[in-house]
Amino acid sequence: MATIQDVAEKAGVSVATVSRVLNGSSRVAEETRSRVQQVIDRLGYSPNLLGSQLRKMRTQTVLVVLPSISNPFYSRVVKGIGDVAKAHAYHMLLCNTDSSPELESYYIGLLRKKMADGMILMESGLSGEEMEKLSALYPMVQCSEYREGIFVPRISIDNRKAARDAVDHLAERGHRRIGLLTVNNTLISTVERNRGYADSLQQHGRPWDAEAVFTGDYTYSSGVMAAQRIARMGKPVDGVFALSDMMAIGLMKGLKQEGFRIPEDISVVGFDDISFASICEPALTTVNQPRYSLGERAMQLLLRRIRGEGTGDESITLAHSLIIRQSTR
Repeated sequence: MATIQDVAEKAGVSVATVSRVLNGSSRVAEETRSRVQQVIDRLGYSPNLLGSQLRKMRTQTVLVVLPSISNPFYSRVVKGIGDVAKAHAYHMLLCNTDSSPELESYYIGLLRKKMADGMILMESGLSGEEMEKLSALYPMVQCSEYREGIFVPRISIDNRKAARDAVDHLAERGHRRIGLLTVNNTLISTVERNRGYADSLQQHGRPWDAEAVFTGDYTYSSGVMAAQRIARMGKPVDGVFALSDMMAIGLMKGLKQEGFRIPEDISVVGFDDISFASICEPALTTVNQPRYSLGERAMQLLLRRIRGEGTGDESITLAHSLIIRQSTR
C-alpha cells in the first residue's frame, strides 16, 4: 500500500507539498499539483483513514514548547494559551527546553507517540524543512518566533516595524548617537529588530556606528555589562534601544552605577513590556507586545488545526504599541 512518503519520492517533492495538494492549498504551483496528482492516481494512494480515525481519539492535551520558563516574557503568553485551552477542556503541558535540541526532540517524541494532540512552538532549533515535515503529520503552530517561508501556521508581531518605531521615538526627540543592545543569535525577532534599528537610523540620517552596538544575552546582567562598556566610550551614546526589557532594565541600573542620569544623559527604550518595565526606576519606555493575545490566538489556531480546519499556511500579525514612560526624554 502506497504511503504519502512514496508519493513525495515519486513526484520529487516534500511530504508537506503532497499534504498541501491533498488539502487543496493555493500555495502549490499548478504544474506541481498536476504532477503530484498524477502520482497519487498512478500509485492508488489515499489518505490513511484508520490513522485519521486514530488521530480523532484525542488526548485533550497540547504541548507548549519554550526555551526558558524563567523568562518573564512568556508568562502572559502562556496565560493566554492556558485560558483558551481550559475553555475547550484541554490540558496544557509546558515543555522547557533550555534551548537544548535533545530536550526539544524528546518533547516532539511525545507528539509522535500521540501523547498530545498538537504543539505550540515559542522557539525551535528545528530547520524550516524539519518543521514543515512535522507539521504535515501533526498539528503545530509557531508563536512569536517562527521560520519564514514554510507551510506551518504562525502568529507574531511585526518586529521590524516595532523596532523602527522605538528608534524613531529616540531620533525624533533629538538623540544623535543611538546605540543598540542586541543579541547574538539568528532568531527572526533578533534579525527583524536589528533591521528596524538600521531602518530608523537611515531614515533620520544617523550613520551606522559599530562602536554603539553592544551584545547581550537577554539577561539583566548582560545589560549591566553593556553599561560598563558605554562608560568606557570616548563619546557615550545619548540613547539606547535594547532588544529586551530585562537587558534594558539591567542597562539602566548599570548606567546609574556609572554616574549617568536616566534619561537626562542617556535615554533607554526596551522591548516586550514585561511587568517589571512599569515598576523599575525610572519606568521603562518600551514596545508592548500583546502577549496574552499572542497566546490566545495561537491556541485558537492550534485548535483549528487539531479539528482539521484551515490550510496550514495561516500567518497572523498582531499590532504592537510603544509605551512611553520616564526612561526617555
